Amino acid sequence: MKIILFISFFSCSVIALSQNNKLPVRFSQSERDSLLRVWEQKKHERALLAFENLKKNSRKDTLETVDFTDLRLKLMPDLIYECTNVKSIRLSGNSITRLPKRLKELQSLEALSWNHSDLSYLKVNNDKLHKKIKIPKGLAITRLELIGNQFTKFPRSIKRLRGLKELSLANNLIKVPPSYLKKSFRLSRLTLDVNPLDLSLFKVHKLPKNLELLQLNKCGISNFPRAFYQTKLKGIQLRENNLTELPDGISQMDSLSSLVLYKNMLKKLPSDFYELSQLSFLDLYYNELEYISSKIKDFNRLTVLYLSNNKLYDLPAEIGEMKNLEELYIHHNNLNSMPDSFGSLKFLKVLRFNDNNFTTFPAQVLSMESLEILDVSRNLLETIPSQIGEMKNLKSFSFISNAIELRSEKNVHIAPMVSEMMKKGVRCNPSIDSKLVEN
Repeated sequence: MKIILFISFFSCSVIALSQNNKLPVRFSQSERDSLLRVWEQKKHERALLAFENLKKNSRKDTLETVDFTDLRLKLMPDLIYECTNVKSIRLSGNSITRLPKRLKELQSLEALSWNHSDLSYLKVNNDKLHKKIKIPKGLAITRLELIGNQFTKFPRSIKRLRGLKELSLANNLIKVPPSYLKKSFRLSRLTLDVNPLDLSLFKVHKLPKNLELLQLNKCGISNFPRAFYQTKLKGIQLRENNLTELPDGISQMDSLSSLVLYKNMLKKLPSDFYELSQLSFLDLYYNELEYISSKIKDFNRLTVLYLSNNKLYDLPAEIGEMKNLEELYIHHNNLNSMPDSFGSLKFLKVLRFNDNNFTTFPAQVLSMESLEILDVSRNLLETIPSQIGEMKNLKSFSFISNAIELRSEKNVHIAPMVSEMMKKGVRCNPSIDSKLVEN
């Protein structure tokens, strides 16, 4: 019996399927460890082969990206200095703890990926152990990734990178950023996903003044301090946390253009939430919202709105006044109708209202002249109007798993309509067999 293995690098889990019966094959912990060691060795062998090819490359000066991933190195290879125009170096999966001073010679170098590395420990006060790296002064990189390195604190060497614009310390063990981060004047993007953050310890006034995007996804956050409202952030991501509410005062974030609250437990929104007048992207996907205020019309700059997977039974009529809206996701709710004003969304390109309770097709959709993607799947629809075939900009149309009987008298138009749409290049699901059209 052949076994197919699927190995997840993030969870270090192994799944096996029998090629014959497709059933999962269970392994003991020792067997999983053994399989992972085999997989790691295979990765290392492939990396060594790529490294040998790199050595043979006679035009290293033309390379913009150099990849040393999974080579198990302890020092930076000297051949990097032959790559005089390199912009990005990947060092992940090694044991390099110190960057050489000569790296400053590479004047085009912009980005460094130093992820999932076997770094050494440094003893500090009370004999606690912290991961240690060393970065030389004067290194002019603008992007640095230090993902999955088990840092409990920010590496102090980071403060030497005066030109740093983007920093990711995702998937570590950090609770709070250091105060010296304030001196990172150019830092505009900070990613701290998958860290055990304690926002009550955050000294918001010590965040970099030019910080525009803060990513705090999957950090187990249950409370969001009002102090964050004092920042001038343009974007904040709080995906997959444990927020049940946001405190009032969020309108103070008057520069915010992107807000991501995907997969929390929000049941309501702050009273001044709809005063975030600069918002262009709002993700409230996968929460527990039962109500959307008529004030939503005040989001006059909003182009993308996710309201999917909530507990909504209706939408306010004022949603039709959101003239700049281009993408609307309202699938997986309890909706069975749309406001008459919906037809006023003339610039809407994407509309997904699949997995709701619509029994009749909302005629307002037919007025949406710019619509490119339409998904009405898994509702209770019994028919589809023929005007769908006349929507000139439609590129994708899905209507699977409804109560539509194609051979019934009221639906004889659907098969030829969909067939004609497919000939024009529209992706349709389900597709229509040409034989069914002939019959």
